[in-house]
Amino acid sequence: MEVPGSAPVISWSGFYVGAVGTYGIGKTTADFSAPSFITSWKAVDIDLNGGLLGVTAGYNWQTQSNFVLGVEGDISFGRIGGDAFLPRNTGSPFNPNDTMGEFHQSWLATARVRLGWSSMAMGNPTPWYVTGGAAWSDGNRHIFNGTVNSVVSGNTHTGWTVGGGVEHKISNHWSLKAEALYVDLGKQSYQGSGSTVVTDVKLTDTLFRVGVNYAF
Repeated sequence: MEVPGSAPVISWSGFYVGAVGTYGIGKTTADFSAPSFITSWKAVDIDLNGGLLGVTAGYNWQTQSNFVLGVEGDISFGRIGGDAFLPRNTGSPFNPNDTMGEFHQSWLATARVRLGWSSMAMGNPTPWYVTGGAAWSDGNRHIFNGTVNSVVSGNTHTGWTVGGGVEHKISNHWSLKAEALYVDLGKQSYQGSGSTVVTDVKLTDTLFRVGVNYAF
């Protein structure tokens, strides 16, 4: 029973859906894996940045103490990308030409657990939380070099993510959140059609995200 004049009881338990916007900063680190005779080449490493928009859904359990445990999944679309220029190495007979490289991500998804703490007994509807889980993203790579011509290739990266954030209830249904995630999307091999060059590309991202959720 609510006491007249008291603040409404805020609960985190239940399902929610929402929208999230992301600004990402990433990097690809590349190494040749085949054929062996070109390992003296220097592969193109590319710095990335850009934005994504997506949707999220999850479920929270609020314990009798001040902890909030949740599971959350999201998928976002947009572009995190960049390009780089690698000048020719005149000292190497295997890299006589300038190289241009481009890489971008067009979608990114995560599935995570969240553990938050909020002093509900003191009427504080703002839990800080840590989060971690699995992550997936596409990768699209375009390399142009006078030796190997234009090589376009794509792959799907799978990895992990960890981070933290804060979420604030503005009513019993609506909340706003801000979080930062580090995403390690592992290494995948890229080989363009008609090319014998295989390149191993490691992909990492740092994501800064804001979102709004609606709890049922």
